[in-house]
Amino acid sequence: MLLILYAPVLVVLLWMELYVFALLGLVLGMGLVMLPDKDQGIPLLPHRGFTHTIWFASLVGLGMALVGMILAPILIWIGVDVQIVVLFLGFVGVFSIVAHLFADAITPAGIRPYQPLSQRRHSGRISANSFLGNWVLWLLGIGAILFALYFVFV
Repeated sequence: MLLILYAPVLVVLLWMELYVFALLGLVLGMGLVMLPDKDQGIPLLPHRGFTHTIWFASLVGLGMALVGMILAPILIWIGVDVQIVVLFLGFVGVFSIVAHLFADAITPAGIRPYQPLSQRRHSGRISANSFLGNWVLWLLGIGAILFALYFVFV
């Protein structure tokens, strides 16, 4: 799902000739997108609980922005605008987790992204264990990224 959702972001970044940001966002996004499922290995933390909420997405975004702030001295030294990097890293953190939430929201188990404020569950019909469903989403994502590249460069 991340690839499908990132394709329009990729187009904008490439149009703006922000090639490093375009690639960095894709690589970091792919690395972060499965972070919510790490709850499966943590005792007393229910799967699809806190790590599958907008609050967790916000925390990851803040954490990524903090990484940018920690790197600020190096970024200043090499002449990079720190504010843009901090904002971009925060965006990628939130975006990656939200992409995961969208993917889990289309499964029958669903998610409760606003708990504890709301217990409303968002769910769909595609099984998370569906070989066909996962491959279709993967291929659609690759197709979306390739279309974005074609759209910008051809």
